[in-house]
Amino acid sequence: MSLNINNSEIENLRRQINNVYYTINDITPMSNVQILSDISIFYPGSNISSILDLGGNIYITSPSSQYVFSLSNSSPSNPSIFESLKSGISIPQYITYSVTDSSMFLYDVNNGLYKVSSSGSLQNLTNPIASVKYIKSFLGNIYMLDPSSGTMYIANQSNGYRVSKDFTSPVLKGSKSFAVDGNIFVVDSSGSIERFYANQLTPFNITNQEAMEYPLGEVSYIYDNMYTNDLFVVDPSHERVVVLQKPAINATNTIDYKFVKQYVYFGSDSKIFSHITYMDISSNGNTLYLVSGTKIIRVSL
Repeated sequence: MSLNINNSEIENLRRQINNVYYTINDITPMSNVQILSDISIFYPGSNISSILDLGGNIYITSPSSQYVFSLSNSSPSNPSIFESLKSGISIPQYITYSVTDSSMFLYDVNNGLYKVSSSGSLQNLTNPIASVKYIKSFLGNIYMLDPSSGTMYIANQSNGYRVSKDFTSPVLKGSKSFAVDGNIFVVDSSGSIERFYANQLTPFNITNQEAMEYPLGEVSYIYDNMYTNDLFVVDPSHERVVVLQKPAINATNTIDYKFVKQYVYFGSDSKIFSHITYMDISSNGNTLYLVSGTKIIRVSL
């Protein structure tokens, strides 16, 4: 006896099961996952320490090659050296953007903090500060984290970006990334999320976790800024980006962050997602950029 199997009906049933599964666990499958570039192909030995999506281009810092690269995000092509920054830069470690100042800011290991104009001209603001590795902007100020000593520094816009020590904490030692929105969120050395409010370690709790299917694994990156309503957390072990809702603006000291949804990768190349070290989101919120080793990945949201 043979079974008369209708493949279209089986496929339709599979889709229905998946839709129910996705709905229960607030899963949005990652769509249009595209490798924009592998910088090591064009510039052997190069690495990627940070990326910034801005004005139709992606800017890439590569300390090992000692260049800042740019890549068009509208029509992807080979990364090119950002010629305006070719001279004067030594070891570009991190790049960020200040909406308040309408400028990019670049931290160079040997030369300190630079302000970068829209034309690409450089203004050196500070000397090198200890072992600063990560920088972020908030309300025009630039926060700089030294994970080796566990120290956060701040370059204050109101006094010409003069640098002062903000605070020191053992939690900051060995940290992998941080984000600022009035709170400071840190991915510590173990991959856990820690929160500072008024420079004091403050409880951080994720609510509605039963809908996540799995608790957070070892987090590799956290994304936030003062203009978003959500935190975006990279969880490589579960091949996903988890979205957490921030409290209302008048409830800054609320410790609960509600799970909203998760973007999950269902592709065949799991190695791509297991090595995510950096994330950025386009200004319109429609595109996610991920760094996996020397690869830049674009995901449509």
